Amino acid sequence: MSKLQRKREQELIQVTTKNGRRKRPRHRGPVRIFRATFSSFFYNERIHQPLEFENYVKIARVARSEADIRRIRVRLEEKGRRHFRYWLRKHLNVHLDRRVQVNFEKEQRAERQIEQAYASVRRLMMRRIDRRWVAENLPSGKMSFAKKRRKHGRK
Repeated sequence: MSKLQRKREQELIQVTTKNGRRKRPRHRGPVRIFRATFSSFFYNERIHQPLEFENYVKIARVARSEADIRRIRVRLEEKGRRHFRYWLRKHLNVHLDRRVQVNFEKEQRAERQIEQAYASVRRLMMRRIDRRWVAENLPSGKMSFAKKRRKHGRK
């Protein structure tokens, strides 16, 4: 019996709650990794050069069907654009008046089948030096994607 078969059997074992009732295991579907790139540029009057900013976002979410994939992509696009503009305004004092371009990579099945509530974000700034674009790393971070469910406490 392979590891994968043993793992599936363990997931299907009935789980009991505190009051002794049986709880049916819920198989929500495969966890996939979604990757998106957010980019835009800004002309800096002070140094007389264009600057391009890029965010690389990665998150693992459950997606069973194409409709789920589309729904997650739409939410990722909305939240990613808002986060991109907010982060540039707060940390670099850059107010983008241009459109933020979004590109998605093809989804892949995640190695670890664990859903994430926060997306990891890598940030870059590109500037022109001697007719070449040179990338500068900005601090990486995380972006809230889904509200965590609370077991206890206030709603």
